[in-house]
Amino acid sequence: MREEIDISVVIEGNVKYRNSEEKLTLHYLKARGLNLLTGKGQDIEGFSLALVLFTYTDVDLHFVSSNERNDLNSLWGNSPNERYYLIEGLKTMPLDAFELPDLNFSTSKLFESRLGMIYEAINSNSIAHMMIQNMSDKQSFLDQIKGKIFSVRYIDKYNRSELSLRLMLQFIEEFKKEAEINVDKFVVLLNNIDFQNGSYPSRIFDNYYEVKDYEYDLNHISEDLAFSVSLECVEKHLPHYRLFEFSSVDMQFNIRIDGGIAHGFKVLDSSMELRMKNEIFQIRKYVNHDIIYNLRIL
Repeated sequence: MREEIDISVVIEGNVKYRNSEEKLTLHYLKARGLNLLTGKGQDIEGFSLALVLFTYTDVDLHFVSSNERNDLNSLWGNSPNERYYLIEGLKTMPLDAFELPDLNFSTSKLFESRLGMIYEAINSNSIAHMMIQNMSDKQSFLDQIKGKIFSVRYIDKYNRSELSLRLMLQFIEEFKKEAEINVDKFVVLLNNIDFQNGSYPSRIFDNYYEVKDYEYDLNHISEDLAFSVSLECVEKHLPHYRLFEFSSVDMQFNIRIDGGIAHGFKVLDSSMELRMKNEIFQIRKYVNHDIIYNLRIL
């Protein structure tokens, strides 16, 4: 469906960037076919213009909302807290293309890997291997990090299930082998607030109900790994992007994953129960679109 729809994101007001990753987000969206436009602050009787749909009948549908910021997700239009209203007879205003921010680093330090169609089941610990094999200019990247010792952090607000937890640990374990690096410490960043919706999990892909349950499993599943693993619970909201951050005494790089480590993968047996060990299991890629990994040397 999404390949058949042209999507434009209208950006209102002056954009303030807190870091380079936020600038890169807009560059990545543009590179992947999303149209970015500059809004004109259109206001209808005190309501913000939230969405415009361009139909095949040449009749544009304009929706307004009393909320300034609503998520465009599967619940759009069905939440009692987010009301949308169709306004008839409104004229669509022409908008200019959004000017992308300047990047304060060389794009030669950017590397990309894509996982396309995978028709058979794979081992849960093979994601890092496939990512490296599909990298652009793979050897140039590996030569710069080989033999170094890194501390690693993973930032992912949706990293809340046992499936995500296990894939995350196995990704780091296999990546360090494939890239011939050492990892001395791995820290997982999460926010307790993100766990306060839902119920207790019954299957591996269900979210944990409480962050302390996630931490309990994390400590037990990782105890046989060669590097220390810990959870850092932060008070501030985590960013939307998902990121592995690698830091050594003389360099840094990161791996940014579209949708997070578990995005696009399902377990082969949804009823399976694993021991509290770092066990390998079978997964499959169930989405048709590419899963994209962007690697950047800082």
